[in-house]
Amino acid sequence: VLPPGRGIRLAQEWINSYQVPLLSQTRLAYTPGAPPLDITNFSGHFTHTADANANNIQRIKSSLENMSLLKGALEIFQHCDRERKGYLTWEHGEVYVFISKVFEQQGLVPPAQEQIRSLFQA
Repeated sequence: VLPPGRGIRLAQEWINSYQVPLLSQTRLAYTPGAPPLDITNFSGHFTHTADANANNIQRIKSSLENMSLLKGALEIFQHCDRERKGYLTWEHGEVYVFISKVFEQQGLVPPAQEQIRSLFQA
């Protein structure tokens, strides 16, 4: 558990220094020290979600490039992290609520909980 506010400060620092990778990149490293995931291995899991959101690709690409998606996600994270632990858990539904709210904030149809869990169990 991080000291109160430390996790949010670290996330804000990360966003401020973040360089958006090429959006054609398919390898994703979200856990320090762990090998990156190749998200193409999960494309079959997200067909319904991709189809439902296909008309929004250019808008989301812009939102990623101008960092507004990440800044909005941080605000949602702060709301979901009610105990100010600096992380979210599956046990209390925080991870799924967070991801769903980020999708909804962007006007997108969120993936099902099982789809999201498949990424985190890889």
